[in-house]
Amino acid sequence: MAKHLRTSGDYTIKTGTGASGSNSVILDSKITRVKGDLIVDGDNTVVDTASLTIEDPIIILSRNNSAPADVDSGFLVTRGAANNAAFYWNEGDDTFKAVTTTSDGTGNAIADTALARLQVGTPTGTTDAATKAIVKPSATQVLEGFT
Repeated sequence: MAKHLRTSGDYTIKTGTGASGSNSVILDSKITRVKGDLIVDGDNTVVDTASLTIEDPIIILSRNNSAPADVDSGFLVTRGAANNAAFYWNEGDDTFKAVTTTSDGTGNAIADTALARLQVGTPTGTTDAATKAIVKPSATQVLEGFT
């Protein structure tokens, strides 16, 4: 039988002693659904799931970075025994980079081990972006597909 709790005002659950609680609340269920906005305040949020679906077309990183401080921001891929891989904005160099790195994502900077290859598609195939004339053409060079 389902049970319902209805309140006419805000409802707060605190565990343990202290102003913000000191113990955990664990919801162990087949499905847990939050109707309405979900706000998580804390220092660390872990999503441990096999599949993640996000409807939002623009993901904001470094949201509270109010000045262009030396804060790198991007995506890091954990690769196990090999160096990790990252695609990120390097604030110090003022550029996007694709790199391998020994960084683990816990700080606010990526330490480049080496530049990583980045492949892009063309009408005739796929090749490294750095070898494409469109990346940095000379003044006399005609770009492929452009006249």
